[in-house]
Amino acid sequence: MIVLITDFGLEGPYIGQMTGRLYAKAAGIPVINLFADVPSFNIKAASYLIAAYSKEFPENTVFLCVVDPGVGSDKYFPVVVEANGKYFVGPGDLLFSVVKANNKKNYKQYKIGWQPSQLSNTFHGRDLYAPVAVWLALGEREKACLEVVDSQVEPYAPLDLFELIYIDKYGNAMTGISRDVQSLGQKLLIKGRIFKKMHTFSNAVPGSGFFYLNSNGLVEIAVNQGNAAQLYDLEVGDAVSWVN
Repeated sequence: MIVLITDFGLEGPYIGQMTGRLYAKAAGIPVINLFADVPSFNIKAASYLIAAYSKEFPENTVFLCVVDPGVGSDKYFPVVVEANGKYFVGPGDLLFSVVKANNKKNYKQYKIGWQPSQLSNTFHGRDLYAPVAVWLALGEREKACLEVVDSQVEPYAPLDLFELIYIDKYGNAMTGISRDVQSLGQKLLIKGRIFKKMHTFSNAVPGSGFFYLNSNGLVEIAVNQGNAAQLYDLEVGDAVSWVN
């Protein structure tokens, strides 16, 4: 199974081109487009989303992750990360630094030595990472010419990020705070507003805001039958904090 996590968006040809390359090389492998709307160019937000949403997938899943504002430069080399029995393919290990922080004992990093005969300057997701993802899914990793390397960067810290990292179609605003720290407070402060904790949407009065622990273990701000992002003017990058 290959799982796509990108900031490409659903408009335009990019997801289609990359998916087409995957099917052309291995038509029998399931391809899941998990996120096409990671906040644009936001490697930090992507790193927390990748770590949280990869947990429920089985071993040997290959995550093809492309959030690459520096595509075509020499800033980061292309990598494959192996963590907890899963593979992550993408542009540089900063994208996978939260995965590393969560899997320090079961983490290996490789530089991709293979390059295609034709590599565009601006679409490495299609030309470089997609073929490597296919080889990993087929058990043919030797074709990618992988070389064990040390980390290029320091991981994001702290492990839990006290800011908004994603807003979904319903206007629910996801934070980088995990279930491990959600017990530190029963109220959450953002943009001068205090939100109380609820276990589910039905516990809140329709139209009222609250926070809860979402199904993937991240604290999320929502409105019962409403749009929290619009109602409270929330944006990715807004800071949040616990209050008594």
